[in-house]
Amino acid sequence: MRRLIIILNPIAGKGYAPRHIPFINEFLRNFEMDYEIHITKYAGEGIELAE
Repeated sequence: MRRLIIILNPIAGKGYAPRHIPFINEFLRNFEMDYEIHITKYAGEGIELAE
């Protein structure tokens, strides 16, 4: 099974993006997905993680 990597920008959506983490966790657990969530800490980190 492949591992899903989620890159979350905490500033996205006027700062509401982190509030969706519980929903993301519940949703992916229901499908028994192997995943991890990375919350970016600085501008450009999402691009670095994606490479």
